[in-house]
Amino acid sequence: MVKLFSIAFILLAAHSIKAQTMPPQVSTGTPLGQKLYFGGNFGAEFGRVTYVELSPLVGYKFSEKFSAGPGISYIYYRDRDYNYSTSVYGVRAFARFFVLENVFAHAEYEALNLGVPDLYGDLNRQWIGSFLVGGGYKQSVGASGGITMMILWNLNETYYSPYQNPVIRMGFIF
Repeated sequence: MVKLFSIAFILLAAHSIKAQTMPPQVSTGTPLGQKLYFGGNFGAEFGRVTYVELSPLVGYKFSEKFSAGPGISYIYYRDRDYNYSTSVYGVRAFARFFVLENVFAHAEYEALNLGVPDLYGDLNRQWIGSFLVGGGYKQSVGASGGITMMILWNLNETYYSPYQNPVIRMGFIF
């Protein structure tokens, strides 16, 4: 009988020790992977002027209607008539709020580094900021993906701004 109690005690003690070393399984709500989405814009034009744009982004869904996140931008531009080419790069932060199921308001700040001519015609790289606001439409594709179209307005357009109003963008998310 003492052996039976000893074996039972050892088994219970071993189970208790194992239970103390395993992390508790606590549900914290929606997994991070379901709150993050990826996407961006891609644009291209070829001919006398070559223009290629890649602008990936990462968004975080704070709620069903509101998301925000960062992105980066790269633009290659070449004009054969003027024997001119440049690379434009930068960062952006955006916020998006769905007012209807597929219609959203969009705001973003983008800082792009580009060549700006000085008084002597030399190009000096400068950071140019653009505060863009507007709206868009998302056409769902699959469970979480979609194609977006936006019409934005640059609120601080200057002579050196890389965009002319209105700014029209098409992109994707997945």
